[in-house]
Amino acid sequence: MGLLSAALIDKEIPSKIKDDYFTPSFRCLKQLLFIISDIIDFSQTQFDEIKLDLSTFDLRSALSELLDLLDFQLSAKGIKLIVNLKSGLPAFLRTDRNRLSSVLLNLLNNAIKYSSKGAITITIEQDFQFSDHIL
Repeated sequence: MGLLSAALIDKEIPSKIKDDYFTPSFRCLKQLLFIISDIIDFSQTQFDEIKLDLSTFDLRSALSELLDLLDFQLSAKGIKLIVNLKSGLPAFLRTDRNRLSSVLLNLLNNAIKYSSKGAITITIEQDFQFSDHIL
């Protein structure tokens, strides 16, 4: 992770190479760290020690980063991804961003894995209202 971080700030490396190769690799590495963290968390659930890392974040930005991770897989299989954000969703959520990303990534990876053509649609809507948008 350190080498990728260094490459991303290196001014001698062209921006196109950073955008096309290093940035997606860095995002994938971050997601891998989340998965490892999830495995550790799973072991902690057996001892009732799981803790949420609550933060407030922009839902659309988080989705965009997540979908960037899936771009290569979708393109390779010729599958279109349709994201349907229902009206009324708050712009910012307060939840454990890493856990939410892991769940969505797992669902979308499975959808891609078991799809051979066509499109995958993900719809995000608000079922109920919490006063401070904790999901």
